[in-house]
Amino acid sequence: MENIDVSNFLNQHSLGNHEDFCLAYVFTYRDFTGGTLGLAWVASASGASGGICEKYKTYTETIEGMYQSTKRSLNTGIITFVNYNSRVPPKVSQLTLAHEIGHNFGSPVSTHYFV
Repeated sequence: MENIDVSNFLNQHSLGNHEDFCLAYVFTYRDFTGGTLGLAWVASASGASGGICEKYKTYTETIEGMYQSTKRSLNTGIITFVNYNSRVPPKVSQLTLAHEIGHNFGSPVSTHYFV
């Protein structure tokens, strides 16, 4: 798993059964492409999938036109402490974790960034 991208890393983490925990995060030193500092599943507004304390269950997705069922824990996320081969400052890591946990609570992905 040396050259894995951030989405596949989260997918691999979510394959484990983490239903004994409300959230299961991986903290890593992987330098993901594009400056990505974290990624988490976003809870659906309907409560159908993902989010805090989500149980390990079967999800069906379409991959290359075919349906595939896989058990996943969508109460997961990841944070990295390395970006562009440099250590991420602690405050940035703290903000990234808060941002990703917001997604676990159902906050949508935003394309607008405020500094």
